[in-house]
Amino acid sequence: GRENYKLYISANSSHARIHLITETTSNPLNPMGFCMLLRKHIQGGRITGILQKDSERIVEISIDTINEMGFSVNKKLIVEIMGKHSNIILVDIASNKIIDSIKRISIDVNRYRQLLPGQQYVYPPSQGKVPYYGITEAQIVSFIGSGNGNPSKALLANIQGISPTIAEEIIYRTGLPEQGRSDLDAGLSGSGAGESISASAVSRVLSDLVDKIDDEIPAPRVYLSEDGAPFDFHLFPLSVISSYYQEKDFQDISKAVSYFYSNKSSSNRIKQKSADLVRAVGNSLDKLYLKKQR
Repeated sequence: GRENYKLYISANSSHARIHLITETTSNPLNPMGFCMLLRKHIQGGRITGILQKDSERIVEISIDTINEMGFSVNKKLIVEIMGKHSNIILVDIASNKIIDSIKRISIDVNRYRQLLPGQQYVYPPSQGKVPYYGITEAQIVSFIGSGNGNPSKALLANIQGISPTIAEEIIYRTGLPEQGRSDLDAGLSGSGAGESISASAVSRVLSDLVDKIDDEIPAPRVYLSEDGAPFDFHLFPLSVISSYYQEKDFQDISKAVSYFYSNKSSSNRIKQKSADLVRAVGNSLDKLYLKKQR
């Protein structure tokens, strides 16, 4: 639409993420090698699609571009948001071979999956979880029936793309009080009317969340602790933690993510500085106490 957008992608192990930004960031005097490689292969290209793999934190950006010989070629920039294993990988679509990645992973580090130039790109190993988009009530019954009395952990262990907080939120939104959650587990793992009602309750909550994503009706929230430090954020309000943390509303999820990570970084820096000061003062006091004893 002839509009410019700035896309921020980070594979940093402590704050990996991908979102839009509005502020202008300064470029380093000497661009890193991977940045130069991206300029060579995809600068001036046309984005033809942006997809998420199932419910995983993997985003694939397909790009049509022209090579040095003037031929049209297709590349794919794959962003894997996986904590310390996060990565950004450029792949040639025709051959499925890796052109390069921001973090090269050799066979010494990972025997199953190497991320090196010339290697075939392989998705991270599946954990056997079911994407939340197509989950059925029968699967919910099966999952929670094997959850050893903890329905939220059972959902987390079996449904792809949900966090511990969202698993708790799903159970919370079924409307059951805290003492009734064991009843939910019993209903789901048992049989008869209780089973169908409980499974339906969980299924309705999941369907409602998916519908809001599909209908693009976000209500982003950042949750702050008492000292103002960011604790968590999500695309929707989280009732399960709203009474314990301050809520900050946003109209745009990217702005919420930017706020969360920028303030989290500031909070972490303050904590680090304060920890250094406390350590220095503690060491000085220990020395003075020793002198006093003499």
